[in-house]
Amino acid sequence: MGPGARSPVKLDPAATPCFILAGGLGTRIRSVEARPKALIPLAGVPFLAFLLRLLRIQGYRRVVLLLGHGADDIERVLLQIEDPQAFDPRYDSRLGAWLAGLRKDMDILVVREDEPLGTGGAVGLAKGYASSFNLVLNGDSYAEIVLSDVAETVRGDDGGSLAAVWMRDRSDYGGVTLGDRNQVTSFVEKGRSDGGWINGGVYVLPGAVIQELPEGRSSLERDVLPRLVTEGRLSAATSRCYFRDIGTPERLQAARKEFEVFSKRMDDGGEW
Repeated sequence: MGPGARSPVKLDPAATPCFILAGGLGTRIRSVEARPKALIPLAGVPFLAFLLRLLRIQGYRRVVLLLGHGADDIERVLLQIEDPQAFDPRYDSRLGAWLAGLRKDMDILVVREDEPLGTGGAVGLAKGYASSFNLVLNGDSYAEIVLSDVAETVRGDDGGSLAAVWMRDRSDYGGVTLGDRNQVTSFVEKGRSDGGWINGGVYVLPGAVIQELPEGRSSLERDVLPRLVTEGRLSAATSRCYFRDIGTPERLQAARKEFEVFSKRMDDGGEW
């Protein structure tokens, strides 16, 4: 290890807080789906449950759901009611038993915003739960990655990292430009149809960054992450993993087909 180098950050899954941003209004898909994005059924399972499963099977236990629009319904389905089919008949009949096990295994807290605060504001509202390093996940996208790999690219106690996912056509997504040792050097506005890295919506942020978030509205994507890039404090873990977000009707339709296959694979492995 050369001068100035440091050991990679090693997350302790059982002790790492995992913040899930699930308070969006979902205005772009309102014409095809009235439910909050977190509760949209894919293969009979609420979308957010796939994220919780990803955390659970990798050993993460401390989850903070950052809710806004549809908070009552999200909390009821995921944390309270025994029969989710009574809420939405499109849910799989096995979902209730799986959620009961998840509630037993995981410590899931809810922090609600009274008005839209943006991604930075939502995390800032829950800063009291932050630790030295923290996972932050977008609640409307899914990247099938090893979450601890993201942390291992962090440089310094005040640095952060994100998951950079390869897309053959990234015209619908904001791009990420990488330099030496996968340091993030810039963000690229969406519209470029070339192949490249995109922001996969998975972050590892030090507690110091979260504690510095101002009260009120702010954005991780527009305020916090660009500042870390400017200061040379943001790196990336690159992956060519499966990635899907459900932010538009077209992407939601694609997700419905893909998660049918995805769910069948989990059935074969006894996951649900």
